[in-house]
Amino acid sequence: MAMDMRGIKEQLGRIKPYYLKNEIVRALGCAVLGLKGTVQLGVSPSTELRGLIREGVQLLMRDETIKTRLKAPLVYQPGQERQILSQLASVYKELVEEAGREDWDAAFARKQKLDQSLNLGLRLLAQGHASEADAAFSEAVTCCKDEFRLYGIIGKALVEAGEARRAAPYIKKGQEVLPQDAELAALQAAVIRAKAGDAV
Repeated sequence: MAMDMRGIKEQLGRIKPYYLKNEIVRALGCAVLGLKGTVQLGVSPSTELRGLIREGVQLLMRDETIKTRLKAPLVYQPGQERQILSQLASVYKELVEEAGREDWDAAFARKQKLDQSLNLGLRLLAQGHASEADAAFSEAVTCCKDEFRLYGIIGKALVEAGEARRAAPYIKKGQEVLPQDAELAALQAAVIRAKAGDAV
């Protein structure tokens, strides 16, 4: 499935934050996903996209790990998106294999499935189909690798829909991976209050 313009901008916009946090592989992965989406559009990128690509490539070229794997330094020029994608994808694949992480195609497919299942669950919940929503949320959780905020999103949606009992397992799982998260703690308190109310 081709990425839309919003998705492309999001990926390219994440390069800098990840780079500044020294998460080079993630920054590179976002560059590859953004460039892949740009190439799949099949049209000349907008001025905004060109600016994001240029900034991202310049940042990545500062990293010695990436530079040492390229035959020559990359300098972005409009129209070279496919060539730059090819070179950066090759470096990304090497780094991913070294790190034992999923490759970018698998990551993209997994995240797409996670988003689709989460959105389906939220829609079903809004329509009053709590059981079907719970099934969709469970599917989203099976796609979760390090998107731990997912548990809070699901927990909050279920609590607000009056489904505290269904929310409890998601909140508990979220607290296992994010023990200091204030929102999850507040949701857990809401679940306890709801269960106490049921018992009265």
